[in-house]
Amino acid sequence: MSGTEKRHLLLLTLFALLVRLYVFLATPVIGTDGYNWFHATRSFAQGDFEAGLGHPIHPVYPILFAGLTKLLGNYEVAGKAVALIMGVLTVFPLYFLARGAFGHYAGVFAAFFLAINPTHVRLSADIMSDTTNLFFFLSAIWLGWEAIKSGAWQRYALAGVCVTLSYFTRAESLALLVVMLPWFILANIEEFRRHLLKRVVCIGLFIAPLILLSAPYIFFIHKKTGVWHVTQQGAAQLATGTISTTPGLSAEDKKKPERRVPESEKIARWKEKGHYHMIFVLTLNEFAKDFYQPFLPFLLIGFFKFAEGSGIAKTPPNQWIIHRLLSLRLRLASSDSRVEFFLLSFFGLYFILYYLLAYNAYYISGRYVLPMAVLSFVWAGVGMEKASKYLCQFAPSLERNTLGFNRAGLLLFLALLAVALPKDLKIKRKDEVVKKEAGYWIKANAPVKNPVIMGIGELNLEKVAFYAEGEFRHLAPPYNRFQGFVNAWRPNYIVFYKEELPEEVFSLVNKNENFVFVKEWVCKKKGKESHFLLYFMKKRFSNSS
Repeated sequence: MSGTEKRHLLLLTLFALLVRLYVFLATPVIGTDGYNWFHATRSFAQGDFEAGLGHPIHPVYPILFAGLTKLLGNYEVAGKAVALIMGVLTVFPLYFLARGAFGHYAGVFAAFFLAINPTHVRLSADIMSDTTNLFFFLSAIWLGWEAIKSGAWQRYALAGVCVTLSYFTRAESLALLVVMLPWFILANIEEFRRHLLKRVVCIGLFIAPLILLSAPYIFFIHKKTGVWHVTQQGAAQLATGTISTTPGLSAEDKKKPERRVPESEKIARWKEKGHYHMIFVLTLNEFAKDFYQPFLPFLLIGFFKFAEGSGIAKTPPNQWIIHRLLSLRLRLASSDSRVEFFLLSFFGLYFILYYLLAYNAYYISGRYVLPMAVLSFVWAGVGMEKASKYLCQFAPSLERNTLGFNRAGLLLFLALLAVALPKDLKIKRKDEVVKKEAGYWIKANAPVKNPVIMGIGELNLEKVAFYAEGEFRHLAPPYNRFQGFVNAWRPNYIVFYKEELPEEVFSLVNKNENFVFVKEWVCKKKGKESHFLLYFMKKRFSNSS
């Protein structure tokens, strides 16, 4: 790398860090899934690896989380710090992947899209495994392509290690093996025949880490669940059809006027009517939202090219656009597009996986399709470089070099910053601070370690248990078996929003002498005043009561 290239990459990395660090510090409360990661992490931090591996989530992120917790002494800071560090480090494999395929400026622009992508920024400042998975996911693809180009055994081995670590972060990362193995066998097929032994050794080095490390994990899953599967994650099992689900609504929900139709109900209707293309559109829409819609034109520009030798220099200015459009063709039609087919093969298989998830699980999430979006930043980086060159053709003064970029490129940088930064820096969950305060109060005053906290109503009350470092139990409506669940779970504390409970359930809690009112927090929720209540169980019921 030249000195200029190193400076560009360093400045981009610092910028990505500063944006994420601001969101890290300003976001007051963790996301809903943070409790699940904490639950597994606590087992690893306490040295109980069997319990840690027994959680459905894969172990790499919780192990990193636990290690940093030992160092920092705070679960929230440690979990967010792992996501932050891995999110910033992801700039490097994406840059080197795009740079190796299309050059330095395509690499810088691709990494810039990652640096300001709103979804990636938020996930880098929360207790989530996505940024850790993305780092290993992109590293595996980059090293895999470098192995194909150079044939170096070290890169095959490193690619195998990254695939393994990616799989041990998210189950769907096994798709990397499904794509890369055929490429390693079929790419440079003539060389494969001439150096058969060397290529077999290289492919063996690629596969060995995954076999040696995943086999014990798969046997552990089988021993625990009685099913042969590569994961305990519900989403992956639903996508592969190992388990099934049927969406449903309560009769009360169905009667609500002008209710918002849940995504699961939409997918169920489409399946019933045979409108499978709508599930395809839903998956594509999630990709577009995660990619971030204002960036999409650069993806299209990068994915297409104009025919060479089209006489553009002799085209009259008033015919320039028409002439360009008529010469448009896919980049994949080029003779030098092998790297793009390599990247597209990952995109295609992942798209199929996420389509199956929507089809079988009646659910899709932007977090799941983020790997496809980030991989597509390679083409968007090409598109941004081309767009800057087109601007220079219309305004030659923009060709002047500033900080190693033409001025057109700098203008595009500023324009994208103006679009993305307001969304990047918008802080969420300000109305959920009461859950953090309640959790800390319980941690400071609970008579037992790891108190059991029962949340009634709202789904994300497990945040209270996270800050209390306790166990969480959730009671959703209907509440006709309220006392039965209390007897079975034997909670130390009960938390709920008063406005969410039916009057008869609130009266049952308020009038029972065993439920002792402890504290009330008044807050704003969706613009309305809400009352968050905490009750202590004076007498914990036995299982036989």
